[in-house]
Amino acid sequence: MTVDLGATSGRVLVGRLEHDRLEIAEVHRFRNEPAGSGRDQHWNAEELFAQTVVGLQRAATQLDGAASSMGVTAWGVDVGLLDNHNKLVAPIQHYRAADPQDARRQEAALREAGVVVAPTNASAARLAAAAVA
Repeated sequence: MTVDLGATSGRVLVGRLEHDRLEIAEVHRFRNEPAGSGRDQHWNAEELFAQTVVGLQRAATQLDGAASSMGVTAWGVDVGLLDNHNKLVAPIQHYRAADPQDARRQEAALREAGVVVAPTNASAARLAAAAVA
């Protein structure tokens, strides 16, 4: 089974190898929409997690609980920081919430931290700026 978290939707898929052919079936699809607006846009991490669990439960039912492997893939460069109890420290800023006015300052911080400079590196820019401050 696999979880695919895309920029606008997520899905859970089940794959089976039957007669030397890979059969793939989507068992759950859900929307991935940011919460908030403007500079306050952030990923709705709790809903993404909840929908992922729903999909994994459906996949497990289809597989009679006998999955031999699992993969997860996600689009994006945004990161969430967790505390010692595995709880998000703060909302995960959505890449579309990046402030274009901060681009030059962020670029220097990204380079210093060894992060590839790209316009979608909103969270990485904040982390890099904090690391070199």
